[in-house]
Amino acid sequence: MKDKEYLNKENIYNLTTLWSLAGEMCGSFKTNGNINLSNILNSDWPSRIWFSKQRSSIGEDDLVIASKNSLKLSLWEDSYGESPTSSPIEPFTVLTTHQTAMYLPKPWLKDSDDELTIDLKHVKDSKEADTWSKLFEQAFGYTIPSSVVKSTSRFTNYYIAHSEGESVGTVMLFIDYHNNAGIHALGVSPAFRRRGFAKEITLASLQLLINENPENIFLQASDAAVNLYRKLGFKDQFEMHTYSFSNTQ
Repeated sequence: MKDKEYLNKENIYNLTTLWSLAGEMCGSFKTNGNINLSNILNSDWPSRIWFSKQRSSIGEDDLVIASKNSLKLSLWEDSYGESPTSSPIEPFTVLTTHQTAMYLPKPWLKDSDDELTIDLKHVKDSKEADTWSKLFEQAFGYTIPSSVVKSTSRFTNYYIAHSEGESVGTVMLFIDYHNNAGIHALGVSPAFRRRGFAKEITLASLQLLINENPENIFLQASDAAVNLYRKLGFKDQFEMHTYSFSNTQ
């Protein structure tokens, strides 16, 4: 049984490695002591600041960058030993998202008893990247441009979920340098919700990942999806909150 501290650190590592690589590949990634900034022009993702270890003050130069590029601040309780909601950092005081970090304990089953009605199509060309980007925006309400999808596909895999000839949702699967697997950007277009597709995309994603024999499988669940993942066997780890500037909502 892997201990809680190890699992928490590896979940954070998977997520922040993805943010860092995306910034390096498509825009900019900057580390200033304990502060990390990852930004891509004209993309809402990753576009954020986070701390490596201890919560600390953000310098004026980094605040200027954050303000100019509408970067958000992500906090999680594990790194700081306190709740991220207890003391938001000025001027990041508007809570935009709350997520629960989760992991899937072993043993993993390679095949699900559920009969899947969807297929996951690996995004490999510009047309498919355009489709993925449009579906993602429909599902989440913010943008990852197709140019970012194409560039970052060098280190992460994007999939479109298809059902009966329709494109219904998205998922991004990322295996980091520690061989941790992360399920990211799993969403269903509003027109296809309440039909079980989120569960099916999760199960299909798990089949792909388990075949890669990763060390761990992680995700970060929205409040709307957390009960679904719990029913599939995922366990809660820690809470993550993301804040925007108080004068920009």
